[in-house]
Amino acid sequence: MLKELTTNALALIRENPEAGYISISQNDYTASCQCPDGQKIVEKEGSESGPILKFVNAVAAKIGFQYPHFWVESMAYTYSEKPAKSI
Repeated sequence: MLKELTTNALALIRENPEAGYISISQNDYTASCQCPDGQKIVEKEGSESGPILKFVNAVAAKIGFQYPHFWVESMAYTYSEKPAKSI
């Protein structure tokens, strides 16, 4: 999923470089990821925002290689409002 979303995000940035930023946020849905790997991050970070932020940061790092001045933002709402401990 990381590779696919990064590919799609980079394509959007190439088409709209003047935008200056891209939003990579959770779906507008009330259920968070329940996979074992995601739940390990939730446990460590004390919040459902942990897996989201880890994923968004990974995409942002890949975008930053090609577009170092392009902003990547994410929204926190519903289950991801509580901040992660360390991310």
